[in-house]
Amino acid sequence: MEWQYELVQDVDLLWRWAMVSDKQRSLTTMEVSLVAFPTRAEAHEDLQVQLAGRWDSRGHLQIPASHVQKLVRGVAWHRAECGGLVDVAIIKHPRDATGCNWNIGPMSGLSCEQCKAALIDEINVLRQWYSVPDGI
Repeated sequence: MEWQYELVQDVDLLWRWAMVSDKQRSLTTMEVSLVAFPTRAEAHEDLQVQLAGRWDSRGHLQIPASHVQKLVRGVAWHRAECGGLVDVAIIKHPRDATGCNWNIGPMSGLSCEQCKAALIDEINVLRQWYSVPDGI
């Protein structure tokens, strides 16, 4: 079965990629990108990183920490609580019980604690899907 990828714009005018089967046109478990992007180019870049990633033994897609950081920023940019966010660090740690080896660290900007609290559920979803390569 061949897979096709499409870049789609949602009702909020944000861009995501979608993965569909060429035979069934059915979507996979991760049917669309977890993060919506303001531009088509950013959604395309995310797709390329996803395709280049490797699955680890615990079922996480390994992508560079710099891209995890972009995903976190992508989740944060549309949240009112994160309006003053300037930067967020990605902290690598030994794999925890979920198999993930990163978390968000210090943030810089306005209302950092409110932003972190507002993002926790979305960050946990990202942590379920992604890890950063070991040894980096």
